[in-house]
Amino acid sequence: ILYRKGHGVEKDEKKEIYHYEEAAIGGHPSARFNLALIDRKRYGRDRATKHHIIAAGQGHDGSLTWLLENHRRGGFVKKEVLGAALRAHQAAVDATKSPQ
Repeated sequence: ILYRKGHGVEKDEKKEIYHYEEAAIGGHPSARFNLALIDRKRYGRDRATKHHIIAAGQGHDGSLTWLLENHRRGGFVKKEVLGAALRAHQAAVDATKSPQ
């Protein structure tokens, strides 16, 4: 976020993307969500959808909402893909509620 907004550093899109990619690889769902937003503009909805599927599977509500809305609107998120994302999202949410 620092590189995107230029807080304390010079704005640098390449560094912004690099750090989001590193964080996403490290399992941070919000970084994956942000990559989806960036990649939608750069590469199109197919690549963005893949990021949203992964982030939803990590429990990211915003990515799940994006998948639901794009299934309802245009149908390019197929029913089977949405179902799998819903199940993975629920499993991730349930895992965070576990006392163990």
